[in-house]
Amino acid sequence: MAQDMVEVMEQLGYHRYFLAGHDRGARTAHRMCLDHADRVMKVCLMDVVPNYHVWTNTTKNWAIGSWHWSFMAQPEPFPERLISAVPAEYFIKSRMVIRGGTGLGFLTQAALDEYVRCYTLKTITGSCRDFRASPTSDFEMDAADKDRRIEMPTLILWGARGQTPERTREFAEVWHKYAGNVVDTD
Repeated sequence: MAQDMVEVMEQLGYHRYFLAGHDRGARTAHRMCLDHADRVMKVCLMDVVPNYHVWTNTTKNWAIGSWHWSFMAQPEPFPERLISAVPAEYFIKSRMVIRGGTGLGFLTQAALDEYVRCYTLKTITGSCRDFRASPTSDFEMDAADKDRRIEMPTLILWGARGQTPERTREFAEVWHKYAGNVVDTD
């Protein structure tokens, strides 16, 4: 995905740019920073720790709080069949409540309706394939680069309702191993 994004930016006429990514987009942005440091002037990575760190530092709390990572990475078609066996609203609402206990109050009805409309076996399969990449091909690339740090100014942000303040600080500290110029937000 990172190479695809670099090629898109090139086609749009951008050779150097500021970059921001959230969740899977932040993993893609991290890979772009590793592979194309000459193009990224500054980066903001939101709600993510490096993929290599996730798979080499899994704890009981992480496994319980992030169960969907391992579940959706299971071989096809196991997770796809289980996810698609329940109505979209049930899965989306239960997933959101389990994840952070915050419910769906941040979603408008129109946004929820769009999630429901897109809840098809095809999109579920695509999502699961994306999760399968994390412990396989993504991990292979990240393991090869585990000792490389990104050096451009790096802003690490976490959503206020996603993790406890202690976990947020812990996760932000992880980035100091993977980024040499982390911007302090305190």
